[in-house]
Amino acid sequence: MSELEQVDWRRAADPADLREYDAFGPWIEPILSVDDMPRAFRPHYAEHAGARFLLKVPREEDRADLRPGMDLFAAVVAVHNEAFCVLRLDGGTVRQRVATWRQVVATAYRTELLEARWSLLLDDGTAIHLDHNSSSASGLRPSMVYVEDRITASSPPGWRAQLAHVGVDDAFFASSLHRLSRRLPPLVVPIHTERGNRLCIDERGRPRLGNGVLVLDAPAELVFVSHGEPMRSKFFPSHGSLVTRVPYERLTSFAVSPPPRRRGPSFHILTLRAGNQVITQWFLDRPDAVVAALRARGVPQVDAGTPAIDGGLTDLR
Repeated sequence: MSELEQVDWRRAADPADLREYDAFGPWIEPILSVDDMPRAFRPHYAEHAGARFLLKVPREEDRADLRPGMDLFAAVVAVHNEAFCVLRLDGGTVRQRVATWRQVVATAYRTELLEARWSLLLDDGTAIHLDHNSSSASGLRPSMVYVEDRITASSPPGWRAQLAHVGVDDAFFASSLHRLSRRLPPLVVPIHTERGNRLCIDERGRPRLGNGVLVLDAPAELVFVSHGEPMRSKFFPSHGSLVTRVPYERLTSFAVSPPPRRRGPSFHILTLRAGNQVITQWFLDRPDAVVAALRARGVPQVDAGTPAIDGGLTDLR
């Protein structure tokens, strides 16, 4: 495109559209007035104007590939006192998804370099996902904290087993523990940890490296920290991060599957159920302390079925 052509489309643009275009980036920003509401979502402003948090989430595209007057925002998030709502632009139609706090049984936050996804897992087995650029996480964080506090507020602390506090030497897990200990109600106890890069085998008997896992027992919830996938090829490093927070009160049962009989170390699989929602986590070591924490909170243990073979949350892919 020539310099003249670029000047022409800027001169021809509506001034309001041009201001929105020039301000466009990966950032998640608050909506403070009807004029801040992206044009496609503006008919819904009145019903969400009183939300505690009202945010606009940009499209995952470069500004150079867009023009003033285009729909630059993929979604609007409205966090009300009693519910969470996401409005998405699907073609030319705005579709709305609402979940009350009682429907949300867990949350998960996953990153892979610049890609990030915040997920609310619901008791009917579905999930609400919000994809965004990880560099914009600061704009989303206050609403995330509010939502997570509301979900765990109805969960009584319960009786805690006397579980040993395990040491955390891995730098990734140690920094995660430090960050979460500052965010969660005390006391946050690391009850199970596995360092990364341990030799293991996959379901086809191929040698792999385990990615490790950290499990935290908080007063009202169980927290899993991982790299997302349980294992990886030794030729490819893992850059992912996944934090899954599961209130004990929302769980309806759990099961532990022993490793299959293979040559070489393989995984125990913990399956958590909350209504129709299923969350799985893989462990190279027996997760005895995790089982003790679940039993102490009165979560029923059932016979192991055949959990999804994903090492994490099937909905997060």
